[in-house]
Amino acid sequence: MLPNTIIVSLTERSYFKDGELIIANRRNGEAFVLDGQHRLWAFDPQWSNNVDLELVVSAFINLPDEFKALIFGTINGEQRKINPSLVYDLIPMLRTTDWVKFRDARAQELVEELNTRADSPWRDRIAMVGESNRIISQSSFIAALKKLMRPSHIFADEEDFFEAAIQVDLLLLYSGVLATAYPVKWDNKSYLLCKYVGVSATLNLLEAITTDLTHRGVTMTDETGLVLSEADLQPYIEKLRQFDFSAKAAKEEGKSYGGEGGVSELTRAFMSWCLNSSPTKCSIKA
Repeated sequence: MLPNTIIVSLTERSYFKDGELIIANRRNGEAFVLDGQHRLWAFDPQWSNNVDLELVVSAFINLPDEFKALIFGTINGEQRKINPSLVYDLIPMLRTTDWVKFRDARAQELVEELNTRADSPWRDRIAMVGESNRIISQSSFIAALKKLMRPSHIFADEEDFFEAAIQVDLLLLYSGVLATAYPVKWDNKSYLLCKYVGVSATLNLLEAITTDLTHRGVTMTDETGLVLSEADLQPYIEKLRQFDFSAKAAKEEGKSYGGEGGVSELTRAFMSWCLNSSPTKCSIKA
């Protein structure tokens, strides 16, 4: 495919014959535009003054939906101006193919569960595609979760937390304990707790907590699923409560906790308070 071309998918009613592409004439339109919609809109008479130009078009015939999503994701996934969440929402169509990294699909699945489950503290609090005015975006939450799926990290561990159902249950349990400990600060934009930097740092802390519990001989999963309890997590969260998560207070102290640097700083502080250890000792890197 040529760069900056118009890319479309045609139905099975279109076909090649004698070296020519025969395009079906359908009342509701024959071509599904995969890429180049804005370039086509520029030819609307109100913008183009009816200019007549030839365009290069790449056309696929009878393309399955998963390949349509693959093409869209491949083209747009790394462009800076597109909403990354739009690409993530297409991932369910691709989960059975070889082109999508496993952790992308798994992280997107976990975020969907957290945002839709009736028993989730995150229910309807994550900005999925087309939604705004929520405390954290789908793409930011996915970015935080994917850190736990890197090799040697908690959600890549095939012994305890590899299965999706167990991961969901662990995240629900942990989020519930945090939401109970911080009722005013949960889903409150004046605080960092549910913003990307807070979510990422507290997930790093979760990994450190499970590592510490393993060293203490605590059983976290068995053949029935997750057996870790609120009581197991509570001592760590009680120590964490010394941190206020106030964005205003942090600013007054000259701290912004922005970006990955902020995540690293918070992670170190949380682990020092809750575990009396460093990220290096617990193999956690923000």
